[in-house]
Amino acid sequence: MKSEFRMSAIVMAVVSVMAVTAHAQSSPAPGGNDFGTVIANAGSVISGGGSTISAIGSVIGSQSIPGVGSSVPQPLGNIVQQFGAATSTVGTGVSQGLGQLGTSGNPVGTTLSSLGGPVSYFGGAVTDAGSLVTGLSIGPLSPLSAVTTPLASVIGMLGGAITNGGGTLTTALSTGPAGQITQTLSTLITPITSTVASTTQTVGSTTGLGAPLSGLLSTLGASLGAAGGTIAGTGNTPITTALGNDVTSVGAAIASVGGLATGSSGSGNPLAPVTNLLAGAAGGGSNPLAPVTGLLGGLASGAGGSSGGLLAGLAPRK
Repeated sequence: MKSEFRMSAIVMAVVSVMAVTAHAQSSPAPGGNDFGTVIANAGSVISGGGSTISAIGSVIGSQSIPGVGSSVPQPLGNIVQQFGAATSTVGTGVSQGLGQLGTSGNPVGTTLSSLGGPVSYFGGAVTDAGSLVTGLSIGPLSPLSAVTTPLASVIGMLGGAITNGGGTLTTALSTGPAGQITQTLSTLITPITSTVASTTQTVGSTTGLGAPLSGLLSTLGASLGAAGGTIAGTGNTPITTALGNDVTSVGAAIASVGGLATGSSGSGNPLAPVTNLLAGAAGGGSNPLAPVTGLLGGLASGAGGSSGGLLAGLAPRK
């Protein structure tokens, strides 16, 4: 049995590392940007956290208490699961909305309109709280039913109203004036995030720090992926499986940040005006910038730059 458990844990770890590596090496969808990829992976982490919470609620709901049976644990577990579902919905909204920057027509609207889901789940939690109050008047506590029964009814009606409000909120945030506002915001922020991603990638390529940083983040992400696989294979329970998967998602999110430092930045050198100025000054008989250009050349060589000039190391790597 021990050998089978170890083999299962190893397989889960390997699969998790492969998943993280795939995330780290994947490119954003055509028209998208690496900034959106990072946000999408962050959304997956949030969703994974919700799954873990839901798994905990499932375990709670399956318990039984002497005297009252499942009348208390079951609604309590349902409440926890409602919060888990709400968390997962937020994560999905982030991934499918802002996580699709550059590919979605209205990423802000998609994320914002998803907030109605958590409100509905909160309403469900309130309704389950009413069931919990009812459960408290079963068995030895039955004399309390004169108070708990009408109270549970009121709580249940409140929960139903909140649940309906979540649906209304979803409609309000996805249509009409709100939809127009989010569309405008999406049009504004999409090119900004693309520019930010392109700029960080250019800096990483120009300085030569992008590849090492990306490699470090990928290694860290893969390590977390392996740890997540081990956790998921431990005990083979809903909680450890969900927790392990979420740790793997954290690893994928960290690895994807490396894309902000190593994306393709084009063949042009954004520092060309500066390098040309320095090169021109260096071409004269007396170069007052010789100490600076010499230092830059030495740094470029130390960083693995080519020998095509003192400032060759500053040009973007192909």
